[in-house]
Amino acid sequence: SSTKYVYDPYITEFSSTPITEEDLKTQKFDLIVAKNSINYIEEEMLNTITAALAPDGIFIANTFNGSPKFKVTENEIVFADDNIVYHYLLVNDEIHFHTFYNRDENWYKERGFSVEKFGKNSLLIKKEG
Repeated sequence: SSTKYVYDPYITEFSSTPITEEDLKTQKFDLIVAKNSINYIEEEMLNTITAALAPDGIFIANTFNGSPKFKVTENEIVFADDNIVYHYLLVNDEIHFHTFYNRDENWYKERGFSVEKFGKNSLLIKKEG
């Protein structure tokens, strides 16, 4: 992996150095990337992460522009309220469930991120240090 640090206790297969919330509060980083994960990050932690940017640093993330509000595939269903998405997936007669935050383009813009649309329903989210 070309990633120097990783802030995710579930990622262990890379040779990246794990960092903690304390590291984010005491160190500065030139580049922070949230690949397919920004909708799982609570707003307070997102503030901590972007505050860890060096003066010329950049935060970049990809996500969808609002969540699906309907059945996505034959074995999948999604329910969304104003803030949380409930996602159910049936795999080999086993139900997999998780939740994530329901955020759209305006939510990020209101918090000082620049937003660029791409693809059918995707966003590139950026914030500079």
